[in-house]
Amino acid sequence: MFPSLCPLDQRFFDVMSKRTDAPDQFIHATFLAVASTLLGRKVWITFAGRRMYTTMWIVLLGRSSNLRKTTCIEFGRSLVESTVEAEKLVILPQSCSFEAFLEAFANRIGYDEAQSDLYAHTGFYTVPEFSVLLATLKKRYNEGMIQTLTDIYDSPVRVARKTRGAGEFVLNRPFLSILSGTTLEWLTTYLGIEDVQSGFLPRFTFVPAGVRTRTIEFPDCRDTDDLASLIDELKRLFAFQGELICEPPAIDAYTALIREFPTSEDTARSAFETRSQIMFLRLAMIHTVCNGATAVTLKAMEAVEPVWHWLHGVIPRLTGEELAFTKRDKVRVRVLRYLRTHGNAATKSQLLRMTHLPKRELDVLLDTLIASSLLRTEIRQSVTWYLLVEVE
Repeated sequence: MFPSLCPLDQRFFDVMSKRTDAPDQFIHATFLAVASTLLGRKVWITFAGRRMYTTMWIVLLGRSSNLRKTTCIEFGRSLVESTVEAEKLVILPQSCSFEAFLEAFANRIGYDEAQSDLYAHTGFYTVPEFSVLLATLKKRYNEGMIQTLTDIYDSPVRVARKTRGAGEFVLNRPFLSILSGTTLEWLTTYLGIEDVQSGFLPRFTFVPAGVRTRTIEFPDCRDTDDLASLIDELKRLFAFQGELICEPPAIDAYTALIREFPTSEDTARSAFETRSQIMFLRLAMIHTVCNGATAVTLKAMEAVEPVWHWLHGVIPRLTGEELAFTKRDKVRVRVLRYLRTHGNAATKSQLLRMTHLPKRELDVLLDTLIASSLLRTEIRQSVTWYLLVEVE
């Protein structure tokens, strides 16, 4: 079960769970995206000699299309629009070209110049289908957009880009949160190893659905007082601004955590784990501000650790079993998915028919999966069966 980050997160969950039967993880992840957007560049800690903000790029990940991913995304977008004055936030269109994206940021009017360091070029990008975003970013007419998004992630002081059609755009003090969703099948279709190597994909936190614990046939949205009360609380969160100080015991706790969970030798997995380490601090920052404090304490670190462990624990399964970058990876993913949808067990004959691989190649793949503790064998009536070690 995905734990609540703080009382405001639980309040968010209580309100949203009346309106949708989306998996608990999706609702809590939506809160993280909303909180990140509301804090923007107004809240930071000093890390490695520079400001670090609460940037969250989140993808809700499910194996089916009926897990209410879009419902969560639209609810998060609606809450942000209801909380923040239009001139202080750029709500980006769900689908746009590179030039349109830059124009939405750079051609802003109406924000307070005196407060420009806090509000200038703050965006919330909600994309119902992440794989469509990936495909769009790789179009020739959007050349340079992936690199621009990657640069914006850390909220630098200035990002400048030139386009063929509209000339130069300058984004001063940009900040961007992203909330999206997809299925594993769609993600694998449009994913390439270059998306990991460029550092773009590891900036996203992927939140798998797990088991849905509630079913709501007809959502009850008649109680508007609870929603209005939540928006008031989010407005107070948006009003918070200033630097957070990390107390020495909190720094020691973070250092101990990083040493306990070093990055993997696997290149793809290591890229995600490195970003996950920084995410721990961002979770602690959100927890701190939601509780009205200005110092990140040891207590705050301990409070967010269960949330971080849950999210960090997704990485080995995601990079080891779900994401496919090479032809061999794609076959591996097909085998694992086949097993999950066929009783978590299959014979070699069944796998040969499904994969169309030569027997020798399949043998090597199965041996690798067994060595990785993903599969085990079992003899049934003189026939060898291959079974998943862990069943979700």
